[in-house]
Amino acid sequence: MKVQCLVGALVLSLVFATGASAQLIAGTPEDALFGQIEAAASDSDRLELAMQFESEFPGSPVHVQILTMIMNIYNQQQDSANAMVYARKLLDEEEDNVEALIALTYNLALTREDVDAAIEYGERAIAVIGELRSTEAPVGYTPESWPAYLDTLEASAESYLNYARTVQ
Repeated sequence: MKVQCLVGALVLSLVFATGASAQLIAGTPEDALFGQIEAAASDSDRLELAMQFESEFPGSPVHVQILTMIMNIYNQQQDSANAMVYARKLLDEEEDNVEALIALTYNLALTREDVDAAIEYGERAIAVIGELRSTEAPVGYTPESWPAYLDTLEASAESYLNYARTVQ
């Protein structure tokens, strides 16, 4: 189940990334590097390029998408320490970033580093998802795909929250 949810999160982050390229000015070095990330053949190549992007373009309009991509790749690689580093960076940018909250819920419970915090993050993720249900579908989502995406996030958040409560 863990791999399924993490792969799902990675796929969703790539969906975000596709819309993100529209926020960049065509032909700029930033756009070119983003295109290389999208075209990368492997997660390790994508990770290396995304890390380069993060260091070269920290104020980019797609910075959150880059951080999400990095976090999800580390999650997929089962690198909890780095996944948590990037989840926290995401929360510094967006305090209610659901994917970061879910990643912290899972990784803090898995490592047993701070199970109480894992539970707090999980509860916060579920609350934010509840708030998002009353919003219109953002760019890149249809009125049908937005609730389905939220259902997927909520299932992950609930699963990881239950796991955290189990190991508490």
